[in-house]
Amino acid sequence: MSEDPRQCRVPEEVPGVEVVHPPRELDWECGEDFAADLAAASLRGAVVVVDLSRTEFADSSALESLLVAHRRQQERGGRLVLAGPLRPVLRRLFHTAGTMEHFVFADDLAGALERVRAAG
Repeated sequence: MSEDPRQCRVPEEVPGVEVVHPPRELDWECGEDFAADLAAASLRGAVVVVDLSRTEFADSSALESLLVAHRRQQERGGRLVLAGPLRPVLRRLFHTAGTMEHFVFADDLAGALERVRAAG
């Protein structure tokens, strides 16, 4: 059975951090679910990691959701970490929007979790 690339996945729990796994295509059709996943993860954890390794496309609605989640985490004294590897189209979205400096990036999920552990 093949996976629906637009299906939003429920965040899975990892000790000490909330991990959100967006779908392959992260656009307005999935935007509300993605924003809700991020908000729920923020309420449950001081650190939210967004695993973008499977995401092949994201539009401005996804970027807005990430910026809102980032601001929410900062206001709560928490952190948001984006885990790759990022596909070129995602890297281009962050660069074009001028938002690379707003986020903490890790090469992959393992690197993101290690960065969280090291920061204590």
